[in-house]
Amino acid sequence: MIRTYKYAYDFGSAYATLEIDTDVLSKDDATQLLNFFAWDWDNENDVYDELAKKYALSAIKFATHNSHNLIGVLSDFKEAEGYPELNGVYGIKLIYVEGLEIEESELELLER
Repeated sequence: MIRTYKYAYDFGSAYATLEIDTDVLSKDDATQLLNFFAWDWDNENDVYDELAKKYALSAIKFATHNSHNLIGVLSDFKEAEGYPELNGVYGIKLIYVEGLEIEESELELLER
């Protein structure tokens, strides 16, 4: 079964959409992926829901920090230690990502 997760960050400042195929990615494998980074996650919640949330946040961070679009973020995941490729082969597919747009004009000097 394919589950689709759509996330918005900070009232729509950034977005990520992922699919998790529960027929490909087992609950045990999803748990191992969560435990690899020692993330603080709620083990009483559905493991797929928790994994999708963490991967969506990681995707938004990659997009923001590296100013990458979907193709760039997929490459970031491919090169990063501990993440599987998010092309669906391992049961997780990143469909869409949009990082935060940080503008110089929004930077406020508080003290000189």
